[in-house]
Amino acid sequence: MGDGLFIRCKDCDHENEFMFGMGFLFSSFESVLELLPHRKYNFAKEILKNNKNTKSQYDGYEVYQCEKCASVQNTFLIKLTDEKNHVLMSSITKCSRCKNSRKKIKRKNNKLINYKCPKCKSKNLYYAESMMWD
Repeated sequence: MGDGLFIRCKDCDHENEFMFGMGFLFSSFESVLELLPHRKYNFAKEILKNNKNTKSQYDGYEVYQCEKCASVQNTFLIKLTDEKNHVLMSSITKCSRCKNSRKKIKRKNNKLINYKCPKCKSKNLYYAESMMWD
């Protein structure tokens, strides 16, 4: 079961609601793979078909943020790597503004550690639990 977190910036009133964890769809790698957008799903299937030593990793919904501009992605992780641990495909996208990799934001006591408002980059935030999902 997953849960959710509502965040509002106290400085600019920007709001986000994020999902965390795994629902029933995360019972297998194949079921998570099917959650990918069509083009990324086809790309992943092609990698798996053509690379016999591919390693796969998947995890539930988390928040990923660009360290430079604070853009946010709330998604699940699917990562395919080769035998030398080079990333062949990841569901975590690079920031569309600055092309930097987004970093996973750690959560503790229902707060995101070092999370910044994506609009004004403030850390003056209000947090509330928001949902349970499956």
